[in-house]
Amino acid sequence: AVGGGGWSEGSVGAMVHPLTVAADRAIAKLASGAAGASQGQNGDAGANGADGVDGARVMTELVPRLFRGRMHPTPAVRCAMVRLWNDVTVDSVTSEQVPQQVMIRRHLTGIMHDLVAGSSPALQSPKWRDRHAAVLALSEALTGRTWEEMRGSMAVLWRETLKVLDDSRDSVRQGAAKLAKSLLLLTGRLVEHGEGTNPDHVREAVKELLPLLLKASVNTRGVLASEARAVSVGGLLRVVKSAGAYLRPYLADIITVVSTAMSELEPSMLSYLQFHTASMNMTYEGLEELRLSLAASGPLAEALELCMDHLDGDSASDVVSALLSLLNFGSGLATRATAARVVDALCRKAPEELRRRRPGQKVLPARRLLSALTHLTGSERSPTVRRAFANSMANVARVAPASAVTGLVRTLCRRYRSAGPGDEAMQKRTVQALAQVVTKAPQALTDRGAWEPLLALAYVNKQAEKDTTPASASSATSAAALAANAVTAAAASAAGAGGGATR
Repeated sequence: AVGGGGWSEGSVGAMVHPLTVAADRAIAKLASGAAGASQGQNGDAGANGADGVDGARVMTELVPRLFRGRMHPTPAVRCAMVRLWNDVTVDSVTSEQVPQQVMIRRHLTGIMHDLVAGSSPALQSPKWRDRHAAVLALSEALTGRTWEEMRGSMAVLWRETLKVLDDSRDSVRQGAAKLAKSLLLLTGRLVEHGEGTNPDHVREAVKELLPLLLKASVNTRGVLASEARAVSVGGLLRVVKSAGAYLRPYLADIITVVSTAMSELEPSMLSYLQFHTASMNMTYEGLEELRLSLAASGPLAEALELCMDHLDGDSASDVVSALLSLLNFGSGLATRATAARVVDALCRKAPEELRRRRPGQKVLPARRLLSALTHLTGSERSPTVRRAFANSMANVARVAPASAVTGLVRTLCRRYRSAGPGDEAMQKRTVQALAQVVTKAPQALTDRGAWEPLLALAYVNKQAEKDTTPASASSATSAAALAANAVTAAAASAAGAGGGATR
């Protein structure tokens, strides 16, 4: 109760001396009891010592409280607690000071129970002084811990740390930042795999920590403060960088969370500047490319690349489903562009999985991705992201079955014709997408059903270019002619690579 509500620092200081004297007497009695208990184990005395004091039980209760009291924000109380701690931690046999880490290891269960895991832990105390002491003591207690010591405690540690980062007191929040740093270091060490580590321990740690961190990292309802959100994402990145192949069961969720965080953790000023590019003497697309370049060079992008390095056949199917969700419902410039990059990586690292239909699947993954990307190349408003989607669509077409590519080309040709000369923007988008497909995936265009509508489209618009004079040309007709030139050039290069049947 020392330092609680209603106590001024002066009144607390006035009580420190008598409390210290009383505590010294109790410690002397405790030491006698502990010695008696030690002798009792050797058959020389009773287990409770000469005065009936159960030294081991008292130490179990006293040490955690003193450990926390050493961090009390009131200087007088803190000095008294440090003195008591030094008295308690003297070895009764050698009269030497027991190292602090040894004391923490001996009484870790009691310390964790007092600080965070008990029925009324100090970290949840209504008294700010208790919370202040608890976060600093917990930060110190986490140093050097192993998985055997922390098994079953890491989840509650993370939950309570994220909460206290949003504490109402500045001093508690500052202490919580220190605690978060210690927790991040411990998390990275516990999930690190390599020589000298226990694979079972790493697997258990990843299984306990990843679901919690994923849930905290996608907190979209403002329950957590921005600092807590950043710390949870930082913890997720630590796990991704250290856990290696143990990430595979969680790859789809990690990719979803990291891609979403790309936009949500972007500075809001960049989104604001996107609407004021004229005043900065900068083009709209130029600022978009700058934003995407910043996102692609950050730690989130690095974590995403690490995830793709561990992609295998078992996880590819779940990743495709996650990508479809991101493509259809993802918001934010960086999130949508990141989804396109993941599609490209999937085409490079697991192309056979896009052509394989797993049990329960009615549609090939490649066809599902082509369908989504075909729609997005026409509906996406950002020119930069739209080009990324067109590029991804061409990469998927390169590994997709020929029948799927034929259907893609025919769909794009129909969309071009249905847009008509009045919708110049849609015509441009469609033909740019077609040019990407025939340039990057000519080997997939072996079906006559794909080349007939494509070359017909190029021929008609080439004639429109010849028949239209610059003075009478409408903007739509001129755009169509320019688009036809692009398709014709791409078709010529594809015909050269496609073999005799294509020519």
